[in-house]
Amino acid sequence: MVLDAPQPKRLFAGFDHLGNALEIIAIEDIERDCLAVIHAMKLRKQFYYLLEGENGEL
Repeated sequence: MVLDAPQPKRLFAGFDHLGNALEIIAIEDIERDCLAVIHAMKLRKQFYYLLEGENGEL
């Protein structure tokens, strides 16, 4: 998912090694040709749909 902003941001949702749902936002670092993480926290409910399986469960 790319968020609207002056500099494009990417939102990633996934799980850490303990199974905690996380949201991570990164921006493109053109000079280094990579993504730079600028935000990471527990996944907020508004983004749960990004993790939903076929039956709507996390």
